[in-house]
Amino acid sequence: TVQHFRPWCFNECFSMINLTFPEIVYSIEENAFSNMKSIESIVIPEGIKSLGKHSFEKSNLYNVSFPSTLQ
Repeated sequence: TVQHFRPWCFNECFSMINLTFPEIVYSIEENAFSNMKSIESIVIPEGIKSLGKHSFEKSNLYNVSFPSTLQ
């Protein structure tokens, strides 16, 4: 089970449109999902404690929900 997304892990991935993270994920590092031109919506669950710089930079997001646990 993935609990942590490392830097640049999905950089320039063009096939995802919607992304929902499982509740077990606790961190998304810098640029992990940057340059994803096809992504439109993400749901970041309660439990995520850190979101790195530029995690979703240059992505075409229309809808993002952030949890209250984000520090």
